[in-house]
Amino acid sequence: MSISFDFRHISNAQLMHDAELDHIASFNDQFQKAVAGELNAQRFIADCFYYGTGVLQDMQQAYCWYTLAASAGDIVAQQFLDICNSLPTDHSVVSYAIH
Repeated sequence: MSISFDFRHISNAQLMHDAELDHIASFNDQFQKAVAGELNAQRFIADCFYYGTGVLQDMQQAYCWYTLAASAGDIVAQQFLDICNSLPTDHSVVSYAIH
C-alpha cells in the first residue's frame, strides 16, 4: 500500500503558519530546558530571540541568554558576545541590552 499526499492545494501561507507553530512548540520545550540549566537549550533560546524565530525578536533577551550560555561554557555563545562587544556600541546588540 502506498500513501501519497498532494501538497499543491496547501498555500504557502498555511505552510509558513505550520512552520511557525513548530518553532513556537520548539521554543516552549527548549525554554523549560534552558531555565533548568541545559547549555544547548540556552543558546537555542538566545538564537530564537536574536532571529525572532518562534518569538518576537528581542535583542536584549538574546544578549542575556547568550551571556548565560557563555558563562556556562558555550564557546559559540562566547564568540557571539566577543563579536558584539567589539562593535561600536551604536551598532551592536550591546546597545539594545543596555537600554
